[in-house]
Amino acid sequence: MNKPIVLSAAERMIIASYHSVLDGLAAYLGGGFEFVLHNLENLDSSAVKIINGHHSNREVGAPITDLALGMLAEIQNKQGDKNRIYNNRSRKGSPIRAATLPIFGEGGRIIGLICINFYMDIPLNEFLSSWFQTGDEVASVSEALASNAEDLIAHSIADARSSIYNSGGIANHSKNRSVIEHLYHKGIFRLKNAVPKVADMMGISPNTVYLHLRKLRQARTSDKDDD
Repeated sequence: MNKPIVLSAAERMIIASYHSVLDGLAAYLGGGFEFVLHNLENLDSSAVKIINGHHSNREVGAPITDLALGMLAEIQNKQGDKNRIYNNRSRKGSPIRAATLPIFGEGGRIIGLICINFYMDIPLNEFLSSWFQTGDEVASVSEALASNAEDLIAHSIADARSSIYNSGGIANHSKNRSVIEHLYHKGIFRLKNAVPKVADMMGISPNTVYLHLRKLRQARTSDKDDD
């Protein structure tokens, strides 16, 4: 990094795309983690996003650290895995579990860094509170961790049938349509060859599935027109 780099418009978009990623990671991992996103165009004020910066008293516009600067040269020359995971200490001597992860731009050059610092002296109750939140703060959901698309479709059909078949007020001749509607709203038909797979698992013809899908899409288009 002897010479400053100039990012292309596409590379600036790559850097910008990580803002929401860090927001999500911070919300998931909790307040014991500090996240810093560096744009390497200007090393003197490379930090373009900082979350939980109170740990290090840094704000947006802070320069790259000397350690990160040294690691950058090592990362650029390293073959294979370029992520750096290491132990460090804060200015106050607090133990830190840290990671420096490169962001790649056009031609494989490094255009930014994500630095993650876990402050290991955070009180245990504060750390655990972010993992065991209850109530409205964290929604409880069911997720199918399928190993392949067929398993995902089968699970989704079973889930839909369990909900629909046990629900009163839905006539027997409408239950297949309701299952397909359930799958449609869950995005199952975005999977490759989903229609014939759903038809086979439900014991109906692909044409029947297509018929219900056309009606659902027409209804959706009509609703948008009304808006």
